[in-house]
Amino acid sequence: MKNKNNNIQEVHKNGLTSKNIKKEEEYVPHKHEKLVYTENQVGGHPGTIIDLHDKILKKAKESEFEMYQFLYSEKCPEDLQELKTYLPKYLGTEEINGEDFIILENLHLGFEFPNIVDCKIGRITWTENANLKKIEVQREKNLKSINAYFGFRITGLIIRDKAGKLLEQIKKPIVETFITKENLFEYLTKLVSYDGIFQINLVHDIIDQTQNILQFFKRQTKSKFVASSIYYVIGKNNKVQARFIDIAHPEDSKGNLDENVIDGIEGLINVWKSLLN
Repeated sequence: MKNKNNNIQEVHKNGLTSKNIKKEEEYVPHKHEKLVYTENQVGGHPGTIIDLHDKILKKAKESEFEMYQFLYSEKCPEDLQELKTYLPKYLGTEEINGEDFIILENLHLGFEFPNIVDCKIGRITWTENANLKKIEVQREKNLKSINAYFGFRITGLIIRDKAGKLLEQIKKPIVETFITKENLFEYLTKLVSYDGIFQINLVHDIIDQTQNILQFFKRQTKSKFVASSIYYVIGKNNKVQARFIDIAHPEDSKGNLDENVIDGIEGLINVWKSLLN
């Protein structure tokens, strides 16, 4: 990576080389030799998140590295500081076998057999400098998904029973067309149900936490975020959390509100509220 901020944790060089193995009897396993890619990943590209129990390693774009470093630096403006409250906690960076990873808190820690859903926010899911092909691909995805109706689309979900047995896991590429406006409410209900019993308190918590994220975006005018998500972790122990994730495509908002994100979050909140009717 380039342009590392001095205030950010120094990257550790942990690649296994011939210097580490002089003789077979001297061999000491590398601390990341047995990498475990998380089973809880529902969005993004497969095989990009490594589970290290209390934290994860995420393979990320340079722009996401830079945005996290900016948010945790002294240069970050006060009205953008609050965003850190809604992101997974940033713990630094690490290089493994020549690849750079962001170290983040594990959002699943402390949640009993969680149900998970990743909701990509906004009707515009391409950057200002995207080429025509990229724009067309993203527009096509949005038109074929629930995005056209609600301003967000689901990019993955996991549903488990109270004993932790996996009941359903729907991921890319089928999830974006599999979840429709006709079955969306059925799947959201499954996500907040224990053994088929709807947990109304979880829905209230989800709405409250999502509202907090929305209110932040109704105040800040420094940045806008394209193709980010709100990520829900719903445990079987009456715990839930909503976090804003995937800040790989930040752009200067030029003093304006991020209307695209606001529209998507409002659509998401309205859908959750409809479960209470």
